Amino acid sequence: WTHQYSVSLYWAIMTMQTTGYGDIVPLNTWEMSFVILALFEAGFAFTYFVGNIAELVQRTDLRLMKFQDASATWENFIHKEGVSPLVAERLRSFLLYRYKHPVAQL
Repeated sequence: WTHQYSVSLYWAIMTMQTTGYGDIVPLNTWEMSFVILALFEAGFAFTYFVGNIAELVQRTDLRLMKFQDASATWENFIHKEGVSPLVAERLRSFLLYRYKHPVAQL
């Protein structure tokens, strides 16, 4: 019954991960156990990497949103207070510079 259980678990995990069965297949229970563990490890690694990439994309979008929010706030201030065009342009240039060259955060 152990072999049947291993074959069933091997089939289920291989199917869930859509890895494919390939030309080289495990022939005995020990080989199937090894492949099952390797597939679990590969699945966890894949999930970890995809999660990190999603977090990086989200962080980039968050930076852009903060930049746009800060720009809108400063534009309101410029128009509300009647800041001179020279100072307003220098402020816009500074905000754009800070967005393009972020300070490293530890």
